[in-house]
Amino acid sequence: MKAFLALFLFVAVSSAAELYEVRLLGNHLEDLVTETLEYVRFLMKKHNPYVLPSMPDQHLQDTDVDLVLSASNMGVSEASDFTIDSIKVNPLTLKASFQVTIPKGHVAGNYKISGTGWNKKVEGSGSITGDLTSFVQSGNLQLGVVDHSIQVKELNLDYSIGDLKLTVDGLSIEGMTKEQVNDLLNSKLLDHLKNNKAFVVEHTSAHVMKVANKILHGHTLAEVIAFVEKLVASTPDPPPFTFAP
Repeated sequence: MKAFLALFLFVAVSSAAELYEVRLLGNHLEDLVTETLEYVRFLMKKHNPYVLPSMPDQHLQDTDVDLVLSASNMGVSEASDFTIDSIKVNPLTLKASFQVTIPKGHVAGNYKISGTGWNKKVEGSGSITGDLTSFVQSGNLQLGVVDHSIQVKELNLDYSIGDLKLTVDGLSIEGMTKEQVNDLLNSKLLDHLKNNKAFVVEHTSAHVMKVANKILHGHTLAEVIAFVEKLVASTPDPPPFTFAP
């Protein structure tokens, strides 16, 4: 979902850029974002699975967690029937919001993890698959201009998950058997995601902002607008950029 979010932010911020262009006010902004999300749907339908850009090392650190996690060759399938619940872009205040619902989705790829969690050594690498249902992703963002580039100044995310099932090969957690690790992933992880939402969204928001701002940096407002409009008109495959920072 990080790549999905980064694409949304890229389009949202670029759409809000040229305030003096009256034609971009009103419904045009939401329409442009919606068209780009339909471009995402097109890619997901054409490719089964659709392989996301690799995620470089992410350092997750909190009171009881100090982990380095990376992922590669992550393919997404069965998610093209997502619904666009809400898209709002206000060019006068440079604010935007969105909500997207994914009834179901399947991901599969490779992972690598190392560090400690809840005073236990965690280490592993190998394949990972996951199935989720009733996933709702929403967010609000504040934009700004930095050195003539539109940038994401603030991003607040929220989510809900109906169910999540994972199969992970090669994962070792100190003091736990393979069966206990599987139980942790499939009966306790979902509770953790629900009960520790603040921690999850903080790190996700930071990564998405980094990706989106790198894409936007150094481009004039006119160039970004022209790129987005060309993107949704031509639906290139693959996209002419990567989301990996």
